[in-house]
Amino acid sequence: ISKPESAEIFYVSFPLHAEGYQVQMQMGGVPFQPDRDLFPNTCRDYYPIDNQVCFSKGSSRLVLDCHDNALVELGEMNDGLKREQIPDDLSTVYATVYNNVWYCNWPGDENGVMEFAFDLYGSETDTTAHAPEAYPVVSVERK
Repeated sequence: ISKPESAEIFYVSFPLHAEGYQVQMQMGGVPFQPDRDLFPNTCRDYYPIDNQVCFSKGSSRLVLDCHDNALVELGEMNDGLKREQIPDDLSTVYATVYNNVWYCNWPGDENGVMEFAFDLYGSETDTTAHAPEAYPVVSVERK
């Protein structure tokens, strides 16, 4: 990804087309499902993870391994809407690979070419989940 001057946040989008699959992630080594294991009033805009987002339906599994980032959004990009409910369809994963709005995790002046690695693993017992097409999505600062 080459960073344009005006960009504030970079996402890589993974539209997995896995509607109806259960989603599970880990945070601090503890597995959780975003639709049932969160406390009331917990942030539902994005999730810090231990690298993987797992989708399951019966014996079928899809695992997106986000080697280089630990922050994802599910379903739709929301840019801090402070949503109280999670979307019905969580099968699109937005991996945050760069963010110069928050100076705590990324340098505010990162320039040049950046490389990120992702792996997708899956079982072949259910063909309703399609292979994703990953493409970068850019969110620019609103003024």
